[in-house]
Amino acid sequence: DLFNYYTDEQTMRQEIVSLAIEQQVTNAILYVTTGKSAAVIYQVQGHGEDSLPYDLERQLQNENFALKELTLATQPIPKDVALLMVYAPKQDFTADEVAKIREYLANQGRAIFLIDYTDEKLTNLNSILNSYGINLEQQLVIEGDPNHHVGNPLLILPQYNSHPILKSVTSNQMPVLIPLTQSLKLVE
Repeated sequence: DLFNYYTDEQTMRQEIVSLAIEQQVTNAILYVTTGKSAAVIYQVQGHGEDSLPYDLERQLQNENFALKELTLATQPIPKDVALLMVYAPKQDFTADEVAKIREYLANQGRAIFLIDYTDEKLTNLNSILNSYGINLEQQLVIEGDPNHHVGNPLLILPQYNSHPILKSVTSNQMPVLIPLTQSLKLVE
């Protein structure tokens, strides 16, 4: 638990890439001094969602987040939620589930929506995004410039500007590949 590993998917060989000691010790100190453990991220379930990629799940745990599942159809949003995560739903939400999310967000709740392209219309989920000025379009982005895709116009290599949140990506010259990108539209 004190190391972060990388697994080469071709050879299945694991290598230590960094230490996780600071995160583990920080979490232990936080628990001892405040009686609180890691902040909890609830991942919404019940709509054919994918599992979080192992590397992302591990990184969130290393950053002192606990991950739990939440089925909105049968459960209320818990009081200990630090972040509500909607990850790649395949089916739309019900009106009752949307009402729970809206109430949570209206009370200064935090959420992240990571939505893959799907042929299914997510009308109810999209209504939440519309409330914040975003419309999830039912179309794929196709890149016409060969300098910004990897041989397939649906596999986009974005060009990004300088920003502190991207520092580690730009300084390490790490390419970001975005497959099957769905477009968003800003709405009034």
